[in-house]
Amino acid sequence: MVIKPQIIIVDDEKNLARNLRDIMSEEGYPVDLAHDGKTGINMCQEKTFDLALIDIKLPDMTGNDVAKKIVELSPDTECILITGYASLESAVDAVNLNGVIAYEIKPLDMDRMMTLIREMGRRRQLEEERRRLEVRLEQTRRMETIGTLAGGIAHEFNNLLMGIEGNAYLIREQVDPNHPYYHELYNIEENVKKGAELTRQLLGFAGVGKYDVRPTDLNKLVKKNFQMFCRTKRGLKVYAEYQEDISAVDVDRGQINQVFLNLFTNAFQAMPAGGDLYIETRNVTLNDEYVKPFDAEPGDYVFISITDTGAGIEDALQQRIFDPFFTTRGIGRGIGLGLASVYGIIKNHRGFIDFYSKKGEGTTFNIYLPASDKEEFTEGRRQSGEILRGAETILIVDDEEMIIEIYTEALKSMGYQVLSASSGEKAIKVYKENKDRIDMVILDMIMPDVGGGEVFDTMKKINSDVKALLSSGYSIDGQAGEILERGCNAFLQKPFSMKELSRKIREVLDN
Repeated sequence: MVIKPQIIIVDDEKNLARNLRDIMSEEGYPVDLAHDGKTGINMCQEKTFDLALIDIKLPDMTGNDVAKKIVELSPDTECILITGYASLESAVDAVNLNGVIAYEIKPLDMDRMMTLIREMGRRRQLEEERRRLEVRLEQTRRMETIGTLAGGIAHEFNNLLMGIEGNAYLIREQVDPNHPYYHELYNIEENVKKGAELTRQLLGFAGVGKYDVRPTDLNKLVKKNFQMFCRTKRGLKVYAEYQEDISAVDVDRGQINQVFLNLFTNAFQAMPAGGDLYIETRNVTLNDEYVKPFDAEPGDYVFISITDTGAGIEDALQQRIFDPFFTTRGIGRGIGLGLASVYGIIKNHRGFIDFYSKKGEGTTFNIYLPASDKEEFTEGRRQSGEILRGAETILIVDDEEMIIEIYTEALKSMGYQVLSASSGEKAIKVYKENKDRIDMVILDMIMPDVGGGEVFDTMKKINSDVKALLSSGYSIDGQAGEILERGCNAFLQKPFSMKELSRKIREVLDN
């Protein structure tokens, strides 16, 4: 769609000015009139115009002076000077002025005039598209840089949380439930969960951490999340429109749950006195022109729209809403990771997100996720929350000595025999020497010498039936998924509870 320039005509010939306005208005151009130079300049102080048509001979000043002043007020405004008293000298003076793109002689050739205006609109459209692409590119580069840093911090932080969680578990296993400190140990584990939620947001923003990808019905996921969200919320009127037979999407459900929770929370906080919330899902097919600004591939997508009737977002803030640690809620009320992680998660799923907002009129977030050609995956029955025990031999591979110590003590308390290795090379050596007695390997994915993927591949060559549980503080560029596709049995993201570990171990060993 070609931009329609905002036009002002400054001419003391009122009939001519009105006729020009009527002709331009018929083509959809918004036009204002001024019949002397001072009025035209005053109007340009109150409002920005894209194009000014200025008569050279005005009752109070020259058109050249008016054009100079208008361009001073708004350097992006372009001017066309018009006159019935043309001379070579006046034409040279006019075209040498900054911002003057044409010099036209009365009676005006309206076909030529309208062509000039249309071309200007097309030029402005191209400039606007280029500006938007430059902004998106700069934003993408900035977010990728910060995302790399955030991912690294989250990985290290998850290892620390794993140490806290493991030690709290080991102490609690040896303390009587009636001990006065037993409850405090429970509180430590609960705070580890809160810390893990923070690192999940960091990983989401960084575009890493996605590992449990399954074909999913987004209608069910949206409904489930919204029902849980609304249990404690009042004052919302909800209008939902879900397309039947919605296409499945290949997603990490945990991360997409996080997306919906963040967007619902933002909508609720934008409407503290209550309001309307609109949810829509549908299948769409997007062409190359539509997806190009978002650096996405054309094709079939599932579209999810969430609209609130809240406060809206100021124009000056709209380019920053996906920036990490940016928040409008004030100190102590938000850390600014919600929308940043939403952006990273959707991008990491090969989708994209866009939004529309106007101050005082609400906000709409539109999400597009690539449609899948697979059937929806149905969850199995949940297992009990008790520690599951065993007697098999497990090899622990991790470059963090603290993690090895915790795993060793925890697994021994569950009844397992334990071997350990603090590097990829040592792990391969231990596995070669003990392959006949090792029933399972717990394998860290990121190690300084030989990575978890290479270690697993080597072990699989030694024993094609090797059973392995991959563990990491995060996954890089889908490495976890690739290792799982090569035959690794399961993935567990740090930090995790010992109950989760015990269930995953039995899941791998018993299957």
